Amino acid sequence: MIGNIQKYTKIFIKKMDHYFESDLKKIIVGGCLFFTSIFLKKYYVIHSILIFLSYFILSYEIYVKAYYHIRKKVIFDENLLMILASLGAFLLKEYPEGVMIIFLYQIGEYLGDLATDKSKKSLVKLMDLSCDVAHVETNGTINDVDLRLIPSGRIIVIKPGEKIPLDGRVIEGDSFIDTSKLTGESTPRRVKVNDFVLSGSVNQNKILKIKVSGTLTDSTAYKIMKLMKEAENKKAKTETFMSKFARIYTPLVTICAFLIMLVPFFIGGSKSLWFRRALSFLVVSCPCALVISIPLCFFLAIGRGAREGILFKGNNELDLFRKIDLFVFDKTGTITKGIFKVTQINPVNMSKDELLEIAAYAEFYSSHPIAGAVIKAYPKKIDKTKISNYEEIPGMGISCEYLRKKIKVGNQKLVSTHNHQDNIGTVIYISVDDVYAGSITISDELKESAINTLYLLQNNEKKETIMVSGDYESIVKRMSLKLKMSDYYAEVLPTEKVKIVEDLKKKGIVAFVGDGMNDAPAIKVADVGIAMGDMGTDSAIEASDVIIMRDDLSKILMGITLSRKTNRILWTNIIFSIFIKMLFLVLGFFGITSLWMALFADVGVTVIVILYSIRILKLKL
Repeated sequence: MIGNIQKYTKIFIKKMDHYFESDLKKIIVGGCLFFTSIFLKKYYVIHSILIFLSYFILSYEIYVKAYYHIRKKVIFDENLLMILASLGAFLLKEYPEGVMIIFLYQIGEYLGDLATDKSKKSLVKLMDLSCDVAHVETNGTINDVDLRLIPSGRIIVIKPGEKIPLDGRVIEGDSFIDTSKLTGESTPRRVKVNDFVLSGSVNQNKILKIKVSGTLTDSTAYKIMKLMKEAENKKAKTETFMSKFARIYTPLVTICAFLIMLVPFFIGGSKSLWFRRALSFLVVSCPCALVISIPLCFFLAIGRGAREGILFKGNNELDLFRKIDLFVFDKTGTITKGIFKVTQINPVNMSKDELLEIAAYAEFYSSHPIAGAVIKAYPKKIDKTKISNYEEIPGMGISCEYLRKKIKVGNQKLVSTHNHQDNIGTVIYISVDDVYAGSITISDELKESAINTLYLLQNNEKKETIMVSGDYESIVKRMSLKLKMSDYYAEVLPTEKVKIVEDLKKKGIVAFVGDGMNDAPAIKVADVGIAMGDMGTDSAIEASDVIIMRDDLSKILMGITLSRKTNRILWTNIIFSIFIKMLFLVLGFFGITSLWMALFADVGVTVIVILYSIRILKLKL
């Protein structure tokens, strides 16, 4: 018996969904029939048929939802309340009012879906990163192959105007790529051989050949889309609380409505009058506004964050963001650019250009990043025939001959000098024929947004800011003092970062901001893990709760503002809804309100909170 009911119910739903493929069409058809019936009220038969048809079209989905919820033992919800209220109006022969209850409820639901769809468009725009096939080169022949079938290491061709379908490294070609959908930056980035490119970027002007670094599921575009889908399914603590509240609240008001119907049996009075008051009580008490506004607010906020380059993996992460007490920052790649650059040249008895030339020649054969920075700073082409007797001295530096002069470049253990440089960065000392010739400072550049963001976090937001780094104590200390950070930890290992975060959690809610593989454990253990997605490693992004897609720390401030304003709008909706409902429940009990006023109190409040929630999309952050 039950099996047959389920079978025919599914067939019925499919047919109705076929006729009314959109909620708007259903509302328009049902509404037109309803208002036509009002004008034809004097034609009783036609009026009755139109009323029945409009009610059927508008309410069949509500009955189906109520049926499935009852089967799942979720009996008391807004669907059942709407059914009881509308059927009660029919029992009182208030047919138009019975249909109007359902009609206004469907409009409220539609507006909620409409607002959600608007938010989804911003997510879809962000998530429109991938394509279905790639041009794969095999033995000189190019064929279109499904992305799911392309293994790591395969060579693909990207023509001008096409999206890069998979992450990889350029092996042939020189072009500009548009990364705006990934980073939000409108300025094209030039790529050449050996540069790494991310899926979701768009090749602009020349053909590129790329060696794929992973499969489809490893690609940046796929991971971003997966994260956004996961974000839709997660619930915040506030939402969970309100869902539990509704499950207690709904049966409670249903019982109260039943007790109101019993009043005339105890104190006398009109049964129809108290029955009408019970119906008004049911309609007003329906928690539509509460149930709709909470997930709607969070989803709109997640969409707004995505539009701004801040990916919250779920509602709880968004809600928790405003409550963070301590921000712990990794140094390299997070506060700094992770790019070494010559920042100071301090010569002795020679010019800066001469000292830089000597250092560049000495460092030419070294593969150390410091050497690379020195060579990059030297503007001329190096003639390696001028270099001889090259020797790397482990832990100290380099010794060689340049233009028949003995050159030493390294630390103070190698180059004997009392001229100690106390700069932010790594200092290399240079001697010529064992005579001190000067020093060069190589620093990791601060990000443009770092100084202002940290200042505002400390002063405007009253948050503690702490730096952790595996770099030398002297460098970390000087940078920490320059940025006026609350504290710092230097020369720490990844496991030590975890211990630091766990200890700091005793003081309050901790966020860890990082980008490297060594940051992933600390990001995972923090209350809120934040990854710099533009430059961050896969492991850091996977471990995080929030991803900053643009390499811009000021987005953290924007995230705090979004979280705070979303919370304010959400609780304004909750308090307003409960206040109006309580007011109308009291008025309804004493018979002061009509059923039409009860309709306003329920559906009207729902529409108001939906419209108020949409403000999130226009907030100034």
